[in-house]
Amino acid sequence: MQETDYSIEQGQLVIRDLLTGRILRCDFEAAVSKVLPVPEDDCLVLLDPAATKRPTFENLFRVRKDGSVEWKAELPQSHDAYVSVRDCDGRIEANTWNGERVEIDLNSGRTKNRQFVK
Repeated sequence: MQETDYSIEQGQLVIRDLLTGRILRCDFEAAVSKVLPVPEDDCLVLLDPAATKRPTFENLFRVRKDGSVEWKAELPQSHDAYVSVRDCDGRIEANTWNGERVEIDLNSGRTKNRQFVK
């Protein structure tokens, strides 16, 4: 049974402990555009890729239910950012601005199975 609910409110990650009712709000350097629950009651957080003009924007994180960041996903190349993330039957796939689709290792945030799809 999931003990935590994740949502987005006004660009912030909102973490609700379903057992205690405790609510935690987490700010990041840019607005949160997607939250994806993952095993161990954690979530993946994708920040808005259009929120910065930096050429390299590491914007995909694994966040624990206490709001701490477990890891920041590596990008397959520099001068890129993630634009989407999804759960494909237990495999996490993410697409980048430059047209790469990668599988993200859920334990480490490292990329694997890189494929150009644009």
